[in-house]
Amino acid sequence: MKSRAARLGLAALAALSLACGGSGGPLSPPPSDDLDADGLADLEEEALLRQYRPVWDFDESETLFPISLEEWAALGDRVMSASGAGSAPYSDPASLLAAVQAFPNGFMVTAEEPHSGLPPCGVGPGCNDAPVFVDAVPVDFTLNGRGNLVWLHYWLLYHYDLKQALPGSEQRPQHHGDWEHICVLVSLDDLGNVDAPPLGIHFHAHGGLEVADDASIWHVDALGEFHPHVYVEAGGHASYRDAGETLLGPHFGGRIDPDGLSHPLVFLQPHATNRSDPVDEIAREFHGRWGQTMGETGESPIGPLDGNQPCDHDYDRTPRLSDWIPACSQ
Repeated sequence: MKSRAARLGLAALAALSLACGGSGGPLSPPPSDDLDADGLADLEEEALLRQYRPVWDFDESETLFPISLEEWAALGDRVMSASGAGSAPYSDPASLLAAVQAFPNGFMVTAEEPHSGLPPCGVGPGCNDAPVFVDAVPVDFTLNGRGNLVWLHYWLLYHYDLKQALPGSEQRPQHHGDWEHICVLVSLDDLGNVDAPPLGIHFHAHGGLEVADDASIWHVDALGEFHPHVYVEAGGHASYRDAGETLLGPHFGGRIDPDGLSHPLVFLQPHATNRSDPVDEIAREFHGRWGQTMGETGESPIGPLDGNQPCDHDYDRTPRLSDWIPACSQ
């Protein structure tokens, strides 16, 4: 087991090399800084998030992909107050941030024309690397004799999804502004150890949950590092541990995001590499509803900072979580 000082040193080296690229950029803060006040040093947090980032595998028939917040903002419309009595228009990140700050608990209205995004780069022309919004949540309990556990949250933003209520039914845009996420459970003791797989994954699929903790789901990339392997349903954004078929479409794979390394990371809290990132501020400051449903019952989706703690609604939906429930009592 590495000492805390050794882990901090590894984290500092990893974060500096990834954030600055040897280009002589600004120095990162001391390794002990904890700008988001979560009890985990920022450089340790960043290094863990990069070490265990997932690989998203899109079906070869896929036409719907994650988008950036810049794309979302450029589609334009308005942020409404929670009561609907007031609104603020937006058309770019700056105006979206101002609208979010004016109505932080409201709801966003966006263009109804579906925006499908572009596939990850590495598969040919016409590609775009949508960012992954990330956060780390330390949890104070022990699992199978392992301590220093951290939940790593990885979020992708989609402008809409296509749902089929029944097999063979018509696919149509259902709701705009949905977020999908993967949660990876790791131990801080494994920081910098490329031979150490994560301890478990939560695959989230339209509010459902599948928990996996066996080595078959860890993807080893060309550098020998372990990354969770995630299959994304075609026409939607639900995440699965295995290739297969659902009512909403196949998720057999074929258009893989190479090694899980092409998506840039955007942190959800003030962090060593993005202290004044307006995109990060938008994600952090808006706690209302993103987008709107399209004639469905229910509410439009919430953003990544609402309900993403270890005790959110998805964390207690399966009996396989019996050993992990103590996190919810902290």
